[in-house]
Amino acid sequence: MSSEGKVHPVASNGDLTKKPFKIFVGYDPREDLAYEVCRHSILKRSSIPVEIVPIKQSELRKNGLYWRERGQFESTEFSFTRFLTPHLANYDGWAMFVDCDFLYLADIKELTDLIDDKYAIMCVQHDYTPKETTKMDGAVQTVYPRKNWSSMVLYNSGHPKNKVLTPEVVNKETGAFLHRFQWLEDDDIGSIPFVWNFLEGHNQVVENDPSTFPKSIHYTRGGPWFEAWKHCEFADLWLKEMEEYNQEAQKKGVEVKSGESVVVEPGTTLVHLSQACLDVVKKGKGSDSISLFVKISDQKLVIGHLYAEKIPQLYFDLVFNKKFVLSHDGKSGTEPKVSLEEAKNEIKSDQKDSSSDDDDDESEDEEFDQVKSVEDGSEDDDQSSDDDDDSDDEDDDSEEEHEETPNKVEGSNKHAAESSKTPVQKKAKFVTPEKTGGKKGAVHTATPYPSKQAVKKPANSDQTKQQSSNSSGIGAFRCNPCNRSFNSEGALQNHTKAKHGAAK
Repeated sequence: MSSEGKVHPVASNGDLTKKPFKIFVGYDPREDLAYEVCRHSILKRSSIPVEIVPIKQSELRKNGLYWRERGQFESTEFSFTRFLTPHLANYDGWAMFVDCDFLYLADIKELTDLIDDKYAIMCVQHDYTPKETTKMDGAVQTVYPRKNWSSMVLYNSGHPKNKVLTPEVVNKETGAFLHRFQWLEDDDIGSIPFVWNFLEGHNQVVENDPSTFPKSIHYTRGGPWFEAWKHCEFADLWLKEMEEYNQEAQKKGVEVKSGESVVVEPGTTLVHLSQACLDVVKKGKGSDSISLFVKISDQKLVIGHLYAEKIPQLYFDLVFNKKFVLSHDGKSGTEPKVSLEEAKNEIKSDQKDSSSDDDDDESEDEEFDQVKSVEDGSEDDDQSSDDDDDSDDEDDDSEEEHEETPNKVEGSNKHAAESSKTPVQKKAKFVTPEKTGGKKGAVHTATPYPSKQAVKKPANSDQTKQQSSNSSGIGAFRCNPCNRSFNSEGALQNHTKAKHGAAK
């Protein structure tokens, strides 16, 4: 995983037979969610065709368009890449650059209606001197003339003076030259009303004066996606937009690109991860194993393995109530797609029913089938890790972790059907224990796969009788040596094999 961001396709809407208005949005992996919400707010309200393109420094470097070293006062990855906008627009027509920390509250058409071809650029001409010494997640706050002018700019890309902004110039010129628009005369810069770059914490709304109501809010000090700014002014508007974005995104399959990751913020809802499949596999890559990971807080865990020929699709029943990150270790050309949707109310009720009535933490045993992925008929025990990717040396420890009883169980209470001849593929369960290895919110999952052998009955006759007499109740299958209960025969067998296998 090379970054906390992801590859974002160009987004467009409206009638694409008409030339869309190009909008380039500054992208930083630390603010992936901010980019998504900004993008959503534009698309949602726009009545004209727009094409939204993230300016990603990593891609520009790969394409040979950006090579300058990052300076100590560059608070984002797009501090200078923004000035490539005319070049990226092929020096043709009008295009807009905007920071990712904007929230649009009005139709972008209203902004394009202000365009005047006599100008080389147009922007909000702030007189802004910040009071804070830091911003965002602790970045140094700088003060300079025309500060925040370059945060949202309409570029007349075909204007002769803007053709100065070649990749060579953008990579070598100073911050003062670029951010103060020193390649232009003052008369070349048109003015836009401040409500189109309304600085949170600086600009003020005047009661009963609609001309002061923001049309786009700029969280220039830091937005609600940063812990230090989660209670900033207009945070509620951004959070509401985030909820709408999440709900729409969860209805679609999310593609996880090679070397990238997908950040998911459940917000006030629960997110259900139901399946993962290989969307595209380049020729010659079919025999490779692809491990899927989910990272919650500081724990990165394996949730399954995909194989193009053997197991191109996996089913899950995982429910998340906090921010998580999806990634995989597949090579370039493998494109796993993950299905996310809002968890239904019945899942919430199942979570309450699935916990044991016994208040003793040590006796709360819930079914947690230890199912492992299979490659060429061999079992892979590497199913979890604590804080890093080095899980190959922790097979025994991870197996112990899967058998530990969580304090709380979240997820469906349905059991997979069992057969003495052909066991069906089971679904993994999502568990959110309050305490796992001393860390709150840790998640452990079982990885589904097509089982390779029939379930065998336990040899212990007393144990079999006890299971038969209690088969209709929770914890009907009991392990006599350690006095623990399980909800299925398969779970008991897996436990017996893991815990007491050496004694057989």
